[in-house]
Amino acid sequence: MNSRTIMAGMLVLLMIAGAAVIFLGTRDPAPLPPAPVVNKSAEPDEKKIPAVSPPPAAPTAGKRPVLPRQTPRMLKEVPAVEGMVSDRTGALIAGASVRVGTAESPEITRTGPDGRFTLAEVPEAGCKLTITHPDYLPRTVAFTPGPKKPAQLAITLSVGGEITGTVLRGGRPEPHARLFLEGVERAQTDAEGRYAIRGLVSGSFVLHLELADSPYEGSPPPASWLSRKVEVVEDEPSTADFHIPACDGIVEGFVLFEGRPLAQAGITLQVACNLGHYNVRVETVTDGSYHIAGLPDGPVTVQASVQLANGVARYKSAQFELHEHETVRQDFDFPMAGRVQGEVRGLRDGEQASVLALRGAPQSLGAMTAEQMLKLHEYVVANEEVASDGSFAFEAIDPGDYVFMVTAGQPGSAEFRSGFQPANVVAGDDVSVRIILR
Repeated sequence: MNSRTIMAGMLVLLMIAGAAVIFLGTRDPAPLPPAPVVNKSAEPDEKKIPAVSPPPAAPTAGKRPVLPRQTPRMLKEVPAVEGMVSDRTGALIAGASVRVGTAESPEITRTGPDGRFTLAEVPEAGCKLTITHPDYLPRTVAFTPGPKKPAQLAITLSVGGEITGTVLRGGRPEPHARLFLEGVERAQTDAEGRYAIRGLVSGSFVLHLELADSPYEGSPPPASWLSRKVEVVEDEPSTADFHIPACDGIVEGFVLFEGRPLAQAGITLQVACNLGHYNVRVETVTDGSYHIAGLPDGPVTVQASVQLANGVARYKSAQFELHEHETVRQDFDFPMAGRVQGEVRGLRDGEQASVLALRGAPQSLGAMTAEQMLKLHEYVVANEEVASDGSFAFEAIDPGDYVFMVTAGQPGSAEFRSGFQPANVVAGDDVSVRIILR
């Protein structure tokens, strides 16, 4: 063989050897030989468990190692608000509604049996919570949530103020009476006349009473009868009682003018009772009668008035005591009237004068003091002004014996002069009276 042939053969052998090395270096390693089995003395029935070879190692050549995936750690959520709701005694309130915003906002949660609540999220700014419960007044609180820890709120609810009282009419309980605050009905009295209004904020209130069967006729009774001003403080009681007259008295009668029934005659009645004056005004009907019911007991003054065709008014009055459950008849008779024309002598410049027609007064009167003049009030049946020329006239006056008394004085002065003259008035006749001032 020549040298070229020998060299070529050696090159081929080297290439084959290199390929073999590469092949052997990249293939999986051969499994380890099984571990030797050590025989031990065993019971005849004992089974031998063959040894298990470990699994082959995963190929890693040419690949990056992969780290095992770890489960992320769970962080505990921090609530935005933690709160506790109680009353003013410290008792915890369960079942209170929690709302973000006002009392009209949707309910977010409720307090638990321990009076506590939590909110996971709230607005970042302008936070307001409103707590409501049927037995308490609503409460709104403002707060600012913290960035890392919850806002801690201790909220106290108030049961509100309370107004209680009784309503008596004629000393007896008044059931089914209605009580109003600010025009809104808030309570009714029970069979014992008792009532209660609860859940009120602090402040001043006007409490109004309305009876189930109002007995009043004509104008309403004084406000002091059916209204009370009440000051209310939260969580404290207030009392307002109504003790009103029985208002079951009746006054009725007829008005006659010159012997005939008179329709549309005015009747004015006033009762002075312990709660104030009660006034009624009615008119007579076609047969001349009038009827006023629902009156409280007390001193009564009733007056009848008649308007004549010539514009002159005539009046008659009566006074008496009205008792509970009582009916009083009071008639008024206006007979044919007489006419009085008079003259006052002795008036000084600038003086003003008036004439009183007194019926039933003493026929002889001397100089009068102011106190003595006041005592004559019960005798006065008519009053007329004196003209600057000293003349006066009573156009329609009932027949009978009178004392006509004049008083005169300067405007604004407490001093006065007086004079009097008795006279008898005859129906349908003119009477002349002359009075001299002293």
